[in-house]
Amino acid sequence: MSSSKKAIHFIEHFCSHAKGKLAGEKFELAQWQKDLLVKFYDTKTPDEQRQYQQVWLELGRKNGKSTLVAALGLFALLGDGGQAEVISAASTRQQAKIIFDTAKSMVLSSEILSRRCKVKQNEIEVPSTNSIYRVISADAKRQHGLNPSFCILDEVHCLGNDELYTALRTAGGSRENFAFWQITTAGTQASFGYSQHSYARKVADGSIKDPTFLPVIYAADQGADWKDPAQWLKANPNIGISLNLKFLEDSCREAQTSISKEMDFKRYHLNLWEGSAEQNWIQIDRYLKVEKMPKAEMIEKYKNRICHGGLDLSSKRDLSAFSLYFPPTYGEDVGAFLVWHWCPKYATESRRDSIGAQVLDDWIRDDFITEHQTEWINQELIVKDIAALAEEFQIQSIGVDEWNASETLRKLKDDHNVEVLTFRQTLKNLNNPTKVLEEWINFQRVILPDDPVLQWEFSNAVCISDRNGNIAISKSREKDKVDGVMSMIMALGRWQASTATETDFSYLEDGITIIGENYEFS
Repeated sequence: MSSSKKAIHFIEHFCSHAKGKLAGEKFELAQWQKDLLVKFYDTKTPDEQRQYQQVWLELGRKNGKSTLVAALGLFALLGDGGQAEVISAASTRQQAKIIFDTAKSMVLSSEILSRRCKVKQNEIEVPSTNSIYRVISADAKRQHGLNPSFCILDEVHCLGNDELYTALRTAGGSRENFAFWQITTAGTQASFGYSQHSYARKVADGSIKDPTFLPVIYAADQGADWKDPAQWLKANPNIGISLNLKFLEDSCREAQTSISKEMDFKRYHLNLWEGSAEQNWIQIDRYLKVEKMPKAEMIEKYKNRICHGGLDLSSKRDLSAFSLYFPPTYGEDVGAFLVWHWCPKYATESRRDSIGAQVLDDWIRDDFITEHQTEWINQELIVKDIAALAEEFQIQSIGVDEWNASETLRKLKDDHNVEVLTFRQTLKNLNNPTKVLEEWINFQRVILPDDPVLQWEFSNAVCISDRNGNIAISKSREKDKVDGVMSMIMALGRWQASTATETDFSYLEDGITIIGENYEFS
């Protein structure tokens, strides 16, 4: 019996699905999975060793890759001969345990496998051969004594560098038939995973000769119509088995409502890697449909109301913005934002070409921008303006990026008794409020001031993301300002933090520091 037939027989007779609609049923391999195992196990070197030491398996989510490699790990542990050491690894222990726990469930659901194996929390032992299947976390790069015969590295797109990969790759160097399976869905180009993806592509097209590396990539065509079901099939070989076509249809329909959801659909379901190119965040026609009110009317309507603020201060010579978010009270369906802008005379002069002299003069004349008659932004005047607003509204807290503003923040707190908290402008911190604000605008679930400066900023806003799907508004384009938008996101983030439980700071993972106090959540 060939090696692939042994593996297929083992999987289909002893392994069962651990979760989903197929939970408890025997694992019947799809044809694409059988073809892959034939290629991997039966391609030999002249001395009859396995040719492929590494497999790069990349495809969309929910296509059964975790179940497949969990079963392969068990075959390596029990059916591939010798004293085996199988390792399941990932960027986090939690991620690494997904495949391991699937394998553990397969063992526990099989009377035959259960008799041969001793199952522990993070290990599966086979006493008769002294073999072991263990799960390790990213700090494996600091572990010694590993001698794996079969490695699984899950969701490679989450790895920021090659340390874990290198540690595992070199650890198996003494094994004749060492196998290293790397599995992933697409991520961002700013990751180690993308460098591996690029290598796999080059091996596949023949520009790199590496007979030990087997690249298997299921992905939609770059630049093709992402709404075309024919493209979905290219990235999802398990449609109709572990993945429902209707789920993709519904996800595609939802993805057409916002840029971030479109990005997620392309990445997770079409297996397309996100480049560094920035994408428009909000379609301006959707912004225009949102209910607007004159600023003076809003100030009167929301006077003495509870609110939370966000302050985006410029470095020295540019636009600064402050926003207040007013959550809905009884009888109201949606909340509202008020926004203020300040700019030194130097900046308004330098922006006449990019915005238009008359437009800028109109914004200043109509009090949409407060111009400071100075070369630099006058933070003391901003402090006084915010202190005056604190007399009109019940400002519960203000989130500010502490960089270049610590003294200003301290004055707000100590001199004017305004609660000020650090809100670092990282992707992790900005992700949740950015996505919530996007949804509110796309579905007209918020009230905004009728403010041409804010409209201009929304038209400038472009979206960036990281390998974990966190998104934020880019501030890299110097001429296209987004300070008002950023201050809104920070105000919304502060409100979210105020309504969270004491331990629910998942969207503020970099921590919250209380300015002027001696404690912090981190």
